[in-house]
Amino acid sequence: MRVIVAGGSGFVGRHVIEALVARGHAGVVLARRPPRLALPGVGSVSCDVAGETLPLAELAGCDAVVNLVGIKREQGRQSFEAVHVEATRRLIQAARSLGIRRFVHVGVVCSRPDPTSPYHEVAWSSRC
Repeated sequence: MRVIVAGGSGFVGRHVIEALVARGHAGVVLARRPPRLALPGVGSVSCDVAGETLPLAELAGCDAVVNLVGIKREQGRQSFEAVHVEATRRLIQAARSLGIRRFVHVGVVCSRPDPTSPYHEVAWSSRC
């Protein structure tokens, strides 16, 4: 299986990629600043999922998406709404366009209603 790991350059993403490779899968790391990888069958694509058009041609042939895109605090254009809601929406739309039916979404921390925390408020209001 070939898996897109969005946000694959982070702490969790590196472990997900390693686990996929250890199980014989291939991967594509989709990240703003993808890491240099020396793993067989793993490529990388530079893309700001929250603000750029996803490169569908480079993602064609994938069988699944793991969404690890997330931030803990807002900075510049990287708002909670853009990163946690719009980026997820873009990834789902891309998966549909590519015929990918497997989609795993991983949140950064728990989701709960909290009017004092913009992160928790967006995570709670966008839950499935």
